[in-house]
Amino acid sequence: MADLVTLCPNLNFPLYIVVPESRTNKVKKELKRPTFKNLKLDKKCRYIILEKLLEKWDVIREFATEPSALKSISQSCDTE
Repeated sequence: MADLVTLCPNLNFPLYIVVPESRTNKVKKELKRPTFKNLKLDKKCRYIILEKLLEKWDVIREFATEPSALKSISQSCDTE
């Protein structure tokens, strides 16, 4: 993600990482690193727990019309 944002600093869409629940602590730790904070990735990037995504997949696939629909099942490091 850091490389992507560095190469394309004007990205204007949400960034999501899908991660198994067992790896959420690793994702939080990485997003809180100084490199990510300097790029404001800790605020731009959210993560979705894989199991939660799979649980809601049929509803999302059927009713979601915009990427922002994922925000309701995602989590952010800056609010924790």
